[in-house]
Amino acid sequence: MGHSRRHKPPMVTTKPYKIPALVATSFALLLACHPSFSQTKDLPAGKVIERVVCLKDASQSYALYLPPDYAPDRRWPVVYAFDPGARGLRPVERFKDAAEKYGYIVKYDAIAKDFRGLRDASEFAKRADELRANREVKESLKQEQAAEQTQQRRSQEFFGMREQLKTAENRSMTMAGMKNVISDLRRKAAGKDASIDRLVARRTLGLFYVSMMEEASSHRSAKNYPEAIIDLRLAAEIRPDNPQVFFALARACALDGDKRQALEALKKAVELGFTNTDEIGGNPDFASIRNEAAYKQLIEDAKRKVDRNPK
Repeated sequence: MGHSRRHKPPMVTTKPYKIPALVATSFALLLACHPSFSQTKDLPAGKVIERVVCLKDASQSYALYLPPDYAPDRRWPVVYAFDPGARGLRPVERFKDAAEKYGYIVKYDAIAKDFRGLRDASEFAKRADELRANREVKESLKQEQAAEQTQQRRSQEFFGMREQLKTAENRSMTMAGMKNVISDLRRKAAGKDASIDRLVARRTLGLFYVSMMEEASSHRSAKNYPEAIIDLRLAAEIRPDNPQVFFALARACALDGDKRQALEALKKAVELGFTNTDEIGGNPDFASIRNEAAYKQLIEDAKRKVDRNPK
């Protein structure tokens, strides 16, 4: 019998938010480096910019990525990435794809290393105090707290149903309820307006996806393939265009001895762009379907896709 760890939704504090002095000072430094409206008009969108010099302090610089549809005449969320070693482009490059998908700016400030030689911080301390008292900052923190509380509620609902699936007499009804939760979140996540509902939906779906994939891996290692299949089916509901999810589902179904479901999932993976024929043909998890005509045909289909779209 495979061992399964119980899902625990992330804890969300209900205490009032406080901005630590170092964090506030860091943001004060960022405000000094923030590009102006006229400056961003001259910066290329959809491309990682290795070095942008701060207008107010030429000794400070940062790497920047603006999403392809960036326009300076509207407000955009920003991800600030700090690294104690000031390792240039690494954070920007890692967040680039997510920035394109969700529409936010990634800004990596190469100023962390300069804290070591900072002597007079009075100006930044003043800016930090102003930041703490700023009405817009307070409102943003209030919205963030509300978003986290909503996310915790949806997480408890989802993970509670996932636990029920293990013992429920009517599994199909519980599974349908989980799919409805995912469908509702996907609809909100696809919204055009940058609302709290959209933010919560995208965060929650990301949490669910990572949790299901990790659980599936754990169940697979324990050879508890039925539970791994459930997790992967839920992950596929969250990201129905991800070929890797369907490939993982095909492997789990094949290991569980369900040839039909394994072939269907593998077909979906190939249709979505999984064309690693070496991995398809050589993966030992597919031993139960290796002699199936449909399996051999899928390898040929993947090869044709590669031939039509050579890198």
